[in-house]
Order: sequence, then structure tokens, then C-alpha cells
Amino acid sequence: MRSNLSTAVATLLFSSLSYGQGPRHEVAISIDESKIRAHLERDSTVISIPIANFASQPVKAELALAWLRTDAHATEAPVQTITIPPGQSTIDTPLALESPSIWTRLRYSLTPVRQEARAFPPAFGILSLPHISDYAFELRASYVGVPRRGHPLVVHAEAVHPVTRAPIPGIEWTATLSSGKLEDV
Repeated sequence: MRSNLSTAVATLLFSSLSYGQGPRHEVAISIDESKIRAHLERDSTVISIPIANFASQPVKAELALAWLRTDAHATEAPVQTITIPPGQSTIDTPLALESPSIWTRLRYSLTPVRQEARAFPPAFGILSLPHISDYAFELRASYVGVPRRGHPLVVHAEAVHPVTRAPIPGIEWTATLSSGKLEDV
């Protein structure tokens, strides 16, 4: 009697777990986060996201992007529905960068549309702007000696990439030095 009851409970549990699930389709969608890039096109930022679809059919998904600032403000683009073709592809989408800073971060999420909810698990992440763009830079400036009114002051400045520390060529800038209340020495 006891073994029949155990068998009945096990059968009931197994059938309730598999009820309504139908055939399972394994569709692998992946994003290579190390290859996500931000680049400039006509003075506007465009985000390129490489996506691999290992299925034999296209998969529909929703892509959400946002720039995050240090003050917790987010500049979000409208969520867009995309179709991911089989194989390797890249999704390019414009995302205006209002207040560029080396502290700006990109938040992304890729989720299947409701009809394909079981196609793949959602993918999401946050990446810093300097890690995904070649055009981000910081300005480093230095001088030697003591500034004196009426005497030349040589300032050395360079634009460097915040992550690689490589010099950024072609940066144009204008500087103004105001003496304020410097005392003659």
C-alpha cells in the first residue's frame, strides 16, 4: 500500500511538472559583451551590439538601452523590437549622449518577446563608456615651476584614453589662463 502511494505521488508530481510544457526548443542567443562598442557617426553616438543566434530560425526580442550618469539620471532610448537572424549579426542603434563623462555607463537588456518567452533567457549588463568607446578621453595637464605674472608659463597637456592610457590624436582644444590674484614674486 505504501509503495503504491509513493508511486502515485511521484507520478502525479512528474505529470504536473511536465503538463502543458510541450516540446522544448533550445535556442541559444548570446551577446559577446567584450565586443559591444560605442562609436561616432555624424557626431552622434551609435551602439553596436554583437549577437549570436545558434537557432535555425530568426528570433524576436526587445532591446533596451540607457546611459547612466553618476547622479542616478538615466537617458533611455525607446525599447525596440528586433529580429535576430540565425548566425552572427550586429545590431546598431543610435543613443544620444547628453552629458559625456568618463563615469557614464551603458545599461543594456535583451529579452525575448512574449510569444518567444522560452527562446532564451534575458541578457543584461552595465558597461562603462571608456570600456566600449575609442573616443573617450581625459585631459592631463602639467607645468613646471611657479607661475609668475609677466613671465611665460609652459603647460604640457595631452588627451589620453581613460582605460588604455594611450594618447588620443587629433584632439583640438583651447585654453585660457587667467591670473586671478597671483602675487608678483
